[in-house]
Amino acid sequence: MQYIDQDYDVCTLKTMAQAFHYNPNYLSNRLKSVTGQSFIQLVDSRRMEAAMTLLANPHISIDEIVMYIGYSSKSFFYKKFKERYGESPAQRRQAVLTE
Repeated sequence: MQYIDQDYDVCTLKTMAQAFHYNPNYLSNRLKSVTGQSFIQLVDSRRMEAAMTLLANPHISIDEIVMYIGYSSKSFFYKKFKERYGESPAQRRQAVLTE
């Protein structure tokens, strides 16, 4: 989990497996059995946590947040964010800034 926490923006299952000298399939199954979540779910969750923190800073654009947390597409980030939180990143930023 520390590996994902530190490298969520660039890690892949393959690079994580190589770092720990595991087969990617074994590591994927092991993560799922221990955490109840897939590798992708764990990485996405960490990315969303980072996005929420960064949205509180009005000096960082949403485009910069997308790149910083490791998504290659702004529209994909918006889709994932809305699925998780029920609002767009811009709506969430506005809510945080008016609190």
